[in-house]
Formats: sequence, structure tokens, C-alpha cells
Amino acid sequence: ITALSGKEYTMPRYHNSDLAIFWDDLLQGLGYRNLQVMNPNPFEEMISEYSSILEALAPHRNDCKGGNLNYAWLLTRYMRNKLLCRKKLEEAYVAGDKAALKALADNDILSLADEFGEVMSEFRRQWLAVGKVFGLETMQHRMGGQRERILEASRRINEYVSGVYDKL
Repeated sequence: ITALSGKEYTMPRYHNSDLAIFWDDLLQGLGYRNLQVMNPNPFEEMISEYSSILEALAPHRNDCKGGNLNYAWLLTRYMRNKLLCRKKLEEAYVAGDKAALKALADNDILSLADEFGEVMSEFRRQWLAVGKVFGLETMQHRMGGQRERILEASRRINEYVSGVYDKL
């Protein structure tokens, strides 16, 4: 980016990384690839940072004096685990480890979909507590589509492992 924009332009560290992870597709990985432009291996550092945030938020999940910290905890857990799933997916696919891919599809990714369901439920609760019902349907459409793509990743990986497709 700096080479294209000039030396005076610098990209903030992990610029929009949370949005890239939240909305990115596990299989397509466009956001992940963009993060890798800024750091060839962003996974370890970001997973560690999310884990630290989870640890700090855990004792305060039910405390709403400064905002909905349970929502923050659920969202952070989801983002960390989504990064873990993408990391495992890349590693197992490159290594040709179909057993690891099968375990990922049948366990980690299905758990990730359940976690995202919890995020969606808490998002709804928070939205209705502070806003009007209008607009919620738009977010539910987007988030429902995201959850379906997580489930599709599990289905597609299982089809790949069973030989239906020769590529993910």
C-alpha cells in the first residue's frame, strides 16, 4: 500500500482487521489475505490479543454499567475462534491432512456457527434495548448469511474430504 500511495502514507497496524475477520468467509478468506499483506503471519499475534481481551472481559461479562460487556466477550470469542478455524483450515489443506479437515468441519466449525448464533442473539437483545426495531432485519439478514456461510464451510470441507470435490 505504501509503495502505491507514497512514502508519507502508512497503514495503521491491522487496519480494519476486526471487520475483515467478522465479515470474511472462512473458505474464500479475502479478508485474511488482506491481513497477510500487512503481516505475513497475523494469526498468532491476533489470536493472542483476542485471548487476552477475553481473559480481561470474563469477570465483567454481566456488568452493563459501561456497556454490554457480555456482547463484547461473545464477539471477541467468536473472532478469536474464527481466526483459529481459518488458521487450521489453511494448515490442514496445505498439508493435505484430510483427517484434520474432517475434525475441523465436524467440530470446530460447527461450534463456531453455534457461537455466532450466540453473538446474533446478544446483538438482537442489545439492539432492542437501545434502538428501534427498524434496521434490525437488515443486520439479521447479513448475519444470517454469515452464519450460513460458516455452515457451508463445514459442508464443503466434508464433501472435499469424502471425494465429491477435488478442491475446496
